[in-house]
Amino acid sequence: MTRSASTILSEGASGVPGWYENQDAFFSMIEYVGDTHRDFVVPMSSATYGTRTNVLGSWEYFQDFVSGRFTNWILSGGSDSDGDGHAGFNDIRSTNATIPGGWSMRYDSAMPRFNSDGSVESTHMATTLTDPAGKISFTLGYGQGAQALAGNGNGLFSDYDRHHGGVNPVLGFASGENFAAMGYQLSADTKITLGYSDNRLEGDEIQGLTERERLAMERLDDHTAHAFTADIEHRVNDDLTLALQYTHLREDQALLGVQSTVDALLGTGSSTEALTASLAADVGHGIRLDLSATGARTDSHDGQAFRTGNGVWSTAGQLALTKNGLFGDNDRMRLAVSQPLTVENGDIEFTQLAVIDRQTGELGEWTQSFSIENKRRLVGEMLYATPLSDEADLSLFGRYQTEGNPGETENYVLGASFSLNF
Repeated sequence: MTRSASTILSEGASGVPGWYENQDAFFSMIEYVGDTHRDFVVPMSSATYGTRTNVLGSWEYFQDFVSGRFTNWILSGGSDSDGDGHAGFNDIRSTNATIPGGWSMRYDSAMPRFNSDGSVESTHMATTLTDPAGKISFTLGYGQGAQALAGNGNGLFSDYDRHHGGVNPVLGFASGENFAAMGYQLSADTKITLGYSDNRLEGDEIQGLTERERLAMERLDDHTAHAFTADIEHRVNDDLTLALQYTHLREDQALLGVQSTVDALLGTGSSTEALTASLAADVGHGIRLDLSATGARTDSHDGQAFRTGNGVWSTAGQLALTKNGLFGDNDRMRLAVSQPLTVENGDIEFTQLAVIDRQTGELGEWTQSFSIENKRRLVGEMLYATPLSDEADLSLFGRYQTEGNPGETENYVLGASFSLNF
């Protein structure tokens, strides 16, 4: 008996990427009975899962916002990590120190995450050493490697998120655990950086899953990814900086975050090469513009059933505007629009032994090809912070996400935070 992919889904196999399911691809299963045989076909999507959730995660997002978005501003009394006197939008707080021998040290950290179950999770910590001449730097850390390796490191953790961010989300797949970097100052205005980042994502680390989704995730191995980066950053003038970053991502048993319960399908994983171009500009009147665009190609590894043929092509991008002094001297607003990683073009090929002639029962190779392109999704975000007095602060935020693939619904989150220091 043949069951449709929708039947499999309704029985509890949640997490199936809808853009895989809709292609009518099937496994052929052959059972030998004496001198003859019979075959069965099973929907391929019943064994393919994405390590993503269609839940926006409003609780986790709110907690991250309250504990992280304005931490710098609250702790610095109205100035960000640059000390410019304006409310800051950066998840990382930095401290500088001089050590013997003329070397300098910078320590970066972020507020821990408060999960919905009440547990506290460390998010980011790193140390950077720079030689006395300011030419060579070394960084070691644990946490958000994507942001640490992304040129000037500006922005928020969410900008680099593998599923919702628009700033090189390819690197986001390997961000969350160990990272390291070595930088060299070619000139006063040009710097090159080589970096490494990795991550092992376990199912119980994903916030906002339903019980059905949690059970489905337990059938998968941990998602393991490693990435190497090469970055060149050039300051054109005091108001304009350009950067170009190359990323090589290796996923051990996945293709852009999608895994299978059958090792033969994606057991050897995939590799992705990505190029990210970015621009940071001070356009005057207290306005800063940050622009990023990423293009990537993914190829499957040998030794597994799923093949990517001519490669899987994907894109991502983000535009962010930050305004200082919107309504007063010390307030700040940030508006961002991003396109998360979108598969623009790509097919999966799958060849197996199957009945190719129903009249004679002849067996032969059966090759299927199905598209894995997904629907473009846009995300908009607004952040605002202002001091009400020397002791009181107010911050507002909002996030909107358009409808995506089946199961990825339209979402929005709104919130506010008020703090009183005494």
